[in-house]
Amino acid sequence: MSEKKEKRDEFVNNIFNIGLNFFIKDLKENYKRRNIKMVGLGNFTIIDMCKCKTKRRTFQPYLICSHNCPFCYSMLSGMRWNVLYKKYNVIPFIDFEQLDKDFLALKQFTEIEASSSCDPFDRTYEKEYRITDKALKKIFNQRDDILFTWVTKSALIQDYVKKLPKRSIPQITLESLNTHITSPNASTYNERLKAITKIVDYGFKVAVRIDPIIPQILPITDLEQILNDIIELGVNHITCSFIKLKEIHIQRVQDKLGVNLSEMMYLKNKKTKEYYVQEQIRLEYYKFIKNKIKGKKITFALCRENIVPDSRNASCDPFHLINPIKKITDFG
Repeated sequence: MSEKKEKRDEFVNNIFNIGLNFFIKDLKENYKRRNIKMVGLGNFTIIDMCKCKTKRRTFQPYLICSHNCPFCYSMLSGMRWNVLYKKYNVIPFIDFEQLDKDFLALKQFTEIEASSSCDPFDRTYEKEYRITDKALKKIFNQRDDILFTWVTKSALIQDYVKKLPKRSIPQITLESLNTHITSPNASTYNERLKAITKIVDYGFKVAVRIDPIIPQILPITDLEQILNDIIELGVNHITCSFIKLKEIHIQRVQDKLGVNLSEMMYLKNKKTKEYYVQEQIRLEYYKFIKNKIKGKKITFALCRENIVPDSRNASCDPFHLINPIKKITDFG
């Protein structure tokens, strides 16, 4: 190996470790403030408690994503692994040896989600590296009591579900009809609908996340179109949430989206300086969804939206579809 390449690799590793350590430190402090216990954080593996009041754990097959969503929470919080990949071809993903250790520490938990930050079925990275594919095989081979779900904007998921046990629940995000604006490099809206069709044909329960809702990009008329489409396809569960941003991120996100977010948002949390969409707007959307699916065999829950009393006990995950013991409370 040349001296020049050795210095380059050392430089890349130093940058990567500094970035990873900063992210881990920030994540731990964030969880400490919310009294959340963090389990099994090692190398590039992160298994932690969901922000919602459920006992599921999440892990990230990748710490990188190519969707380029303007409102990406991971990128806004400082997880800029994409920069390292583009410049140095460094791909951050889970450490399989650490994954074994983490699972030993998670014997009491059966509900696991991939992924809370980066798409596990990213078309750019998963096609080449197959990290999620390897991780899922490892997980299901180790334990037969795992209930598994994942959130994705990629139609690539349709090639995986037929290999997995029925204790898996795919969640497809449909954040707008104009996915070329909200997730430019992800699968298109129609591609995701086709993926849902295949998943249902394979006999799986399927959930849809309408998240994040941005009223200027997803007006009620577009929302109705999404609901009509997923009802026709036989979706079993819907989770919804509006966009939430810290004050320092609002200008950046609205510039990328080309809309005025400030006019519809208010300071929800003075301590974290987090802004929410006005409650009247959120209630209008949620009631519209509730009325639209009334009488259908579809459950509905909110994610980080305590705007009505019943929603506080609702679980945003779809595990109730495969776990008869678990119940869901939505608002009506």
